[in-house]
Amino acid sequence: MIFRFKSVLFTMIIVSISFGQSRWSFYEETSIKGTVSGTIKKGYIFKTLSGNIYEISDYVYLYEYEYSPDVTVLKRSNEYKLIIDGFDEPVICRKLNNKNNNEVNNEVIESKVDGDFEGFEGETIIKLMNGQIWQQLEYYYTYTYSFMPKVLIYKSGSSYKMKVDGVEKAVGVTRLK
Repeated sequence: MIFRFKSVLFTMIIVSISFGQSRWSFYEETSIKGTVSGTIKKGYIFKTLSGNIYEISDYVYLYEYEYSPDVTVLKRSNEYKLIIDGFDEPVICRKLNNKNNNEVNNEVIESKVDGDFEGFEGETIIKLMNGQIWQQLEYYYTYTYSFMPKVLIYKSGSSYKMKVDGVEKAVGVTRLK
């Protein structure tokens, strides 16, 4: 009898833990900063007016054009579901920073390129306005010209990725200075 009681109790605990983890809870309501346009897929980055930065972590392929859409953010463990006005389906993301309750995360750097940016060529070196110098690690080639585009650098596993405004893909980089 005691063995059966322990077995039933253990099963109830496992079931309650399983159901508890599968629930999405409300995290925030805000808006996406700026225009969301073009192909939205894994790796796309959203910055909200509340200061949070999200990267799509799920495989999705959407083509959207929305100006500063409202977004409802739900949270489950370390996953975030963004329900964005105008999108046909929600997107699953990971949060890149800890911008909540005035916390600061040193894992995300926002700056601008110091001068001209002409894309990535394989080992491109990029000097930022904050004085940092970064070098491209991951092979990716694209030509695009911009003067002082915004740059977002964030931790991705044990390395860093750099997202430059106007370039579709975030590229692996290493800090030189």
